[in-house]
Amino acid sequence: SSSSSSSSSSRTPRPLLLAGPGGCGKSLLLRSLAYATHNTDMLEMHLDDQADAKALLGAVVCGETPGEFLWRAGPLTLAVERGQWECIEDVDRAPVEVLAALTPLLETGQLTLPGRATPIQAHANFRLFGTVTTSASSTLKPLLGGLAALAGPWVYVRLDGLEEEEVSEVVRGVCPGLPSLVHSLLLQTFAALPAQTRRRRVSPLRDMIKVGRRLVASNTSSLPSSSASEGGGKEGE
Repeated sequence: SSSSSSSSSSRTPRPLLLAGPGGCGKSLLLRSLAYATHNTDMLEMHLDDQADAKALLGAVVCGETPGEFLWRAGPLTLAVERGQWECIEDVDRAPVEVLAALTPLLETGQLTLPGRATPIQAHANFRLFGTVTTSASSTLKPLLGGLAALAGPWVYVRLDGLEEEEVSEVVRGVCPGLPSLVHSLLLQTFAALPAQTRRRRVSPLRDMIKVGRRLVASNTSSLPSSSASEGGGKEGE
């Protein structure tokens, strides 16, 4: 149901906010949606409490000629003009200044830039997405910047944590060249992590995908397969 909700929301200019526990597949879902809709140039940004509005919107910088000042657009401004999709990871960690700068864009479809009289009208294909990591039991819409008003324009979609079978399917789908035995060992390794260790990890699923992709990108002929393992066992007998 979360997947269908995100598909319908992506056809509107309203921003989509995906919330759920770490490793539930928020970023992976957005990348898959971007791929399915031919928006493979989607930008992904990771903000923290040290970020400022200039990191998104842009700023006036010195030119090559002494005394020359030029406007250099930020990634959000470029995405708005070009019609790219943009995903802000952990948008709830962004400072109020950044979230407030987004408000006119979210409410009117126009991006207001500091020191520039004319706002930028968002391209028809521009879409803004955000992700928020919450506890597994949380069902409340996250507060952005500690203020409910800043979260108002966002379309909220709650994602639940993945079951073990779903994790296996995701890893197999993203890493199709991974031998069955290595796939099983990878899942067993992460399942064996102590519960407190798994809770501290940002995204076990993301880690598994990274390891799986690296193994596939390496010399896969050197990786053990289930058939080879079984054959070796029988030969030994």
